Amino acid sequence: MVEEVGELAKEIRHHTGMHVDVDKAPARDRANLEGEFADILNYLLDLANHLDVDMERAYRNKMKEVDGRSWS
Repeated sequence: MVEEVGELAKEIRHHTGMHVDVDKAPARDRANLEGEFADILNYLLDLANHLDVDMERAYRNKMKEVDGRSWS
């Protein structure tokens, strides 16, 4: 999964032009970026299923916690 996060970071850099020599970088389309997000989601959901974690419940609980925070 860490490798997939690295691949996503690389696609984000290419997509945004951040830290990329644009003249030397091959053109990339949005499908590559979306594919890397999907790869990470797949790994995350597979790991959660393997560990019997209800991701919907976990997400909803976390969002309640975050919504209750005050950011100063």
